[in-house]
Amino acid sequence: MRCFRFTLLALTLCPGISLIAQGAEAPTLHSSIDLGYRQDRGQWTIAGGPGGPNILSDLEWTDLIIAELRVQGEWRWDKMILGGRIAFGTMLDGANRDSDYLLDNRRGEFSRSTADTDGDTFDLEMYVGAPLRFDNNPLVLTPLLGFSYYQQNHTDTNGVQEIDRSDLLVQLLGLPINIGPEDAVLGPFDGLNSAYDAEWYGPYLGLSAHIPIGKRGSLLGRYQFHLYRYEGEMFWNLRNLPFSNEAEGLGHQFVINYVHGLSESMSLNLEVSYLNFESDEGTQTDPLGDITLNGAEWESLAAHIGLRWVF
Repeated sequence: MRCFRFTLLALTLCPGISLIAQGAEAPTLHSSIDLGYRQDRGQWTIAGGPGGPNILSDLEWTDLIIAELRVQGEWRWDKMILGGRIAFGTMLDGANRDSDYLLDNRRGEFSRSTADTDGDTFDLEMYVGAPLRFDNNPLVLTPLLGFSYYQQNHTDTNGVQEIDRSDLLVQLLGLPINIGPEDAVLGPFDGLNSAYDAEWYGPYLGLSAHIPIGKRGSLLGRYQFHLYRYEGEMFWNLRNLPFSNEAEGLGHQFVINYVHGLSESMSLNLEVSYLNFESDEGTQTDPLGDITLNGAEWESLAAHIGLRWVF
């Protein structure tokens, strides 16, 4: 995929951005290493074309349990901050459901299979901000401009056919179509090893609010409004079928972060975050031609704990 390309982009841009701050006071570096727990959900649907159902196929990945390692760094000047974070995750558990329909609004389900999901994730983010301070008020507001890149790589195995109604195709369409590993056979089937890789990347605008709590604590809340491009690549190995998705959309991210000082230079870092991306209509391309992608979704709830150092 593109994680190495965007890592290279980060290394290229950061020195250029840092030139803006030349001549300013020496910055302080706030760095942290965090361990995290994420629960993700992903979904996309396609339409059936002229005369077909508004939802022909519905693919959903649920209960994706992800263990994550994250490294962050933030350079702070009096009037500017420059930061970035990178994270690697491993999917410990998850499930996939693949349903096909003959009629509008998810009616006439003629095929449904489920599978176990594992895989990995990769996140990259860069941002610049300008802190705004107020007289006699400890609150600091920081408008942010950033770029984010998120990648999820899924592998589906241990398939189970739960619904196989090829008779509905014959009855309604008059066409006997092979729709599963073996028509009219339900239960586990062998050989499933399908892949779905998703990417979400683009710029965002954000706003953070930071306020001290007591002598050693501080609380930060952050909101980010994302403008992103979604790209998905799939390969259904039992059908030898590769295809891809493309769309654009808007997303929202909310973060609450608490830092508690353990010493003059070390702090405990606690964070909870929620992200929701929903794309507009796009295109699915496969060997049979382009199909309307109704949209793709990604939702993530995460908690992190770690240590922060100030240099």
